[in-house]
Amino acid sequence: MKAALGLIAVAAFTATATADVLWDQSNVNTGINAFVDQEFDDFASFSSYMVMDVVSTGWTVQSVSVYFTNNMGNWAGVTQARLNLFAKTGTLPVAGDDPTAGATVGVSLTNLGSSWEITASGLNVNVPIGDYWIGLTPLTNFGAQGQEFHQAAPIIGVDTAWRNPGGGFGLGTQWQTTAPLGTDWIGVYDAAFKVEGIPAPGALALLGLAGLIGRRRR
Repeated sequence: MKAALGLIAVAAFTATATADVLWDQSNVNTGINAFVDQEFDDFASFSSYMVMDVVSTGWTVQSVSVYFTNNMGNWAGVTQARLNLFAKTGTLPVAGDDPTAGATVGVSLTNLGSSWEITASGLNVNVPIGDYWIGLTPLTNFGAQGQEFHQAAPIIGVDTAWRNPGGGFGLGTQWQTTAPLGTDWIGVYDAAFKVEGIPAPGALALLGLAGLIGRRRR
């Protein structure tokens, strides 16, 4: 059983190079229903978390962005999110990968019209070569800010996992790829997100290969 990758030893140095797009699933599929991915401070049992798979070639992650619906105007007040990073050893995170224990990070919101882009920047997290689950879940208050939903990317593949630790939805409390909440994409489509940062010097040649893998998945 692997625990969360101690996020995070938020890197011991400050990167100065220009950030590259390391993983890009930011093209939102607006024709697909969105899904719950939100930590509520007033309805904790309904707090739910999504994580998406990435393949690191040796990265210093500087920012993570996720894409949510834009139906409630007061979401501009969201300023923090829960950042999770787990080693990926199977088709789902393991039970010990606790999303409520992730690091609290500041976020900025960009209004894209039909979507919110929610970005945690200045992270400088060292991610060694390997497979990982990564997630960025907004911290919100349902009474004050309502609810938005994590949008899907137009990518077919069971590479997104979901967990409702408090069991408020009555679907169990463990990681799963599907949930009968009237959605048509969990377990079918990947979630929309983007990772930016700096590849390790020895991984520069591999970055092109990672891009090819990402494009093939799309």
